[in-house]
Amino acid sequence: MLDNNIVVVILGTTGVGKTKLSIELCQKFNGEIINADALQVYQGLDIITNKATEEERQSIPHHIFNFLEPSKEYSVTEFVEDAIHKINDIHSKNKIPIIIGGTHYYIQSLLFNNLLVSDTDNHQEKGLKSEEINMDHLTLIKNFLNKPEVTKEEIYSLLEKVDPDTAKIRHPNDERRNRRSLEIYLDKKIPHSKIIENQKLYGSKQSFRYRTCCFWLYSEQDILNKRLDDRVDTMIQRGLFDEIKEMKKYYDILSKENDNICTRGIFQAIGFKEFDPYLKQLNENKDQEDSKELEKLKNSCIEKMKNATKRYSRKQISWIKNKFLPRFIEESLDVHQARLYILDISDVSQWNEAVSEISNSELTKFIKKEITLDPREVNSTAKNIYHEIEMPLDPKSKDTAQLRKRQHASQWEKYECDVCLNSEKKPRILNGLIEWENHKNSRSHRQNVKRQRKSQMKKKE
Repeated sequence: MLDNNIVVVILGTTGVGKTKLSIELCQKFNGEIINADALQVYQGLDIITNKATEEERQSIPHHIFNFLEPSKEYSVTEFVEDAIHKINDIHSKNKIPIIIGGTHYYIQSLLFNNLLVSDTDNHQEKGLKSEEINMDHLTLIKNFLNKPEVTKEEIYSLLEKVDPDTAKIRHPNDERRNRRSLEIYLDKKIPHSKIIENQKLYGSKQSFRYRTCCFWLYSEQDILNKRLDDRVDTMIQRGLFDEIKEMKKYYDILSKENDNICTRGIFQAIGFKEFDPYLKQLNENKDQEDSKELEKLKNSCIEKMKNATKRYSRKQISWIKNKFLPRFIEESLDVHQARLYILDISDVSQWNEAVSEISNSELTKFIKKEITLDPREVNSTAKNIYHEIEMPLDPKSKDTAQLRKRQHASQWEKYECDVCLNSEKKPRILNGLIEWENHKNSRSHRQNVKRQRKSQMKKKE
């Protein structure tokens, strides 16, 4: 009888072979696939969303896949609820759920308990009585969120006012999460910080929802870039332009009702906004589709799409390295509870040795709760990445960019410098230990300290 609490996760950027590995593992281990790509939930538009073809899927059941109308939005909370339901259903058939996708915050929210508000809906009334609900705050948030445009500074300023405990652990530039905290407050009528507090008091003690065997398909960026360029060329050959033209027609209809539709749902797909200048010009010059100017504009848009795809791949890798992997390492103290293997597919000709054999062998042992290979010893790439992540943070390191990436979101403690004032003549606020250490060593701060000492000495005289 199969352990009915196992899930397999395959993550990585686009173009690294996630679909290929997922099909291999499904066939060998009697699995079904759960899609964790935010764009592949939408019906149609198979090319721009990089969906596996029917032939590639090989009759393997795919869930949370190709079901949503393009005009709809789909949140991470909805994904987690749907995925849990599908996982339970797959387990009931004595099969293994294999979660695959490039929307890594979807995967992270699914794997770990207490990352979403819905995890504590049953507990939110504990610790907060109805008479303690601050209606002034709720009215303030509602009016604020109804504004057509707000800046990230305004969002953070309001968060400081209505939920200072959450603001203390957030960076002012983290616009998406800060706005989400305000929305949570308005929806649940309880500050986000209070919900987190209740999660700690009443939430599950075990962080992982499931026994999790994870495979990260990794490629060196230079090699990946070439693959991604070739992938875009292949998408164009398959009919990308026709698909984008249909999207454009649909977008024009929806945008009459909602000006911000381009920043949501399917219209975030790479390629849509990149080809907008070409489509507009094409629409205005329908009888000159083969003109040199249009061809030049078309090639420029293709280049923009390729560059956007490569930028997104770097963001995906950064997310895994600096958010997903550190959390995974922190929680996976029990080797039978969770394992994450980094499989280097830079050399595709080595797929069988570098990917198939290792994934089959280690998943077999993981299922049987046998001793598995240390993920750090799989290959030199895995060893280097694990070493980089597990090295202690040195706030005084000169590699500021890397340190800021690795700093966990909960470490944005605020430091106040009463020597250096901001434009409003108030003490400057620094976000996190790294920023504070760098500020103290900065030339401007040292000069301000000297001025302050001289001023104090004159007063004494």
